[in-house]
Amino acid sequence: MAVIQHRPASRWPLLLAGLAALGVAAARTILGGRNDLPLLVEGLERPAMAAVIYINWYALNVAFAALGVALLVATALHRSAARAIATLAAIVFGATCVLFLYYTHQATGSPFTFFPWIPLGLTALLSAFAAWRA
Repeated sequence: MAVIQHRPASRWPLLLAGLAALGVAAARTILGGRNDLPLLVEGLERPAMAAVIYINWYALNVAFAALGVALLVATALHRSAARAIATLAAIVFGATCVLFLYYTHQATGSPFTFFPWIPLGLTALLSAFAAWRA
C-alpha cells in the first residue's frame, strides 16, 4: 500500500522564508520604529496625519509577521495550502520591494539609495522558491 505524501516535499524553503519574513517584521518594528518612523512624522504640516502613518506602518508590520507565521505553519500543511501561502508571501514582499525601489528612485534619483529593498527582495525570492518547491 503506497502512502500519499500530502505535506510539502521539501519544508526547509518554507521554514527559511518564514524566518526571513519574521526577520523583516521584527527589523521594521524595532529598528524602523526607533529610527525611521519618527522621521516620517516629524514636521508634518498636519500632525493628525501622523496617526495614519503609524497605522500604516504597524499594519504592514503585522501583515509581514502574519505571513511569516503562516509560512512556518505551512511546513505542516497540505502541499496546495503551503504553495498558496508561499505564493501570497512572494506577492506581498515582491510588491513591497518593487514599490520601495520605485518610490526611492522617484525621491532620490536612484532606486538603491536605501537598503530595505534587499531584505524585502530576498524574502520575496525565498517565498517564491518555497512556493515552487512545495
